[in-house]
Amino acid sequence: MDLLAQFGALVRVCFVCASESSDGRAVFGGCLLVKPVLPRRIQISTFSWDSRARTNILTPSEKKTRTSSGVRLAALETRSVAELSDAPLFRQAAQSIPGHHRIMPVSSQREVRALYDDTAEDYDRMMDDEIKSPLYSEVLGGLAERIRLLKGAVVDTSCGSGHMLAELAEEYAPGRELIGIDLSPGMVAIAGKRLGAAATVYEGDMAHLPPEIAAGGCAAVISFFSLHHIAPDELAPCIVEWRRVLTSGGRLVLATWEGEGAIDYGGQSDIVTRRYREAELVAAVHVAGFAIDQHSANAVEGMEMDAVHLSATKLG
Repeated sequence: MDLLAQFGALVRVCFVCASESSDGRAVFGGCLLVKPVLPRRIQISTFSWDSRARTNILTPSEKKTRTSSGVRLAALETRSVAELSDAPLFRQAAQSIPGHHRIMPVSSQREVRALYDDTAEDYDRMMDDEIKSPLYSEVLGGLAERIRLLKGAVVDTSCGSGHMLAELAEEYAPGRELIGIDLSPGMVAIAGKRLGAAATVYEGDMAHLPPEIAAGGCAAVISFFSLHHIAPDELAPCIVEWRRVLTSGGRLVLATWEGEGAIDYGGQSDIVTRRYREAELVAAVHVAGFAIDQHSANAVEGMEMDAVHLSATKLG
């Protein structure tokens, strides 16, 4: 059941948190929802779920109404999740949920764009070898098989040099409509040259997909090693945006760096990025309206960080 259908259009999902069971077989989570109910009053609801249920119906654990402590109703209707998270009332309520993490800033889009523009050619050469890894054949081959009966495009929300889309076009899903998006004009130019007529490549933001991509029209969304540029308060809206463009039964495939806190680049870069715990990603994807098909955290050769891989199917 969709959260907005249950609680009305003014509901705001302010925080999501999660933790794993002691045996590692289940993920438990919670989220905080806020809804204006009367002038200068809001309803705060906390919800919990168990990933073993494989459902998007959240079980209410507590409901209460509190005075808005100076946060005006009009502000509630217009403020973003990020702005709401800075209000003392919401921060205090969120900290009462086990597993709540502090919101850590990441580098701006301008800084990230400049980084990838400067390194686009080096990244392209690196991917010439990286794409030969068995990981990519496993992920792309598996995805192509899963969406074989679905109509619609495959969207790579951070396509970089276009290597993954090229593999789909040439090897795993010839004839499938392919769309690439990247923040960096340099990357877009390289991807466009590589893909030619096999794909449409846009310069854009992975969290706000181009209007040319119709809601409910895509068979799959890919996000490979780009979520570390997304701040925690932006994670849930980003995944909801990806769900928006997927058809019913469409697939989400993502990978990112696993862990907590900032990524240490050892003085090689001033860019600020963050890691996500496997349980955090499972929780955010589940709440957004997906059934989790698979998730794992694995060591990466030559890296001090693990990578988390997750695939999920859109519900409804």
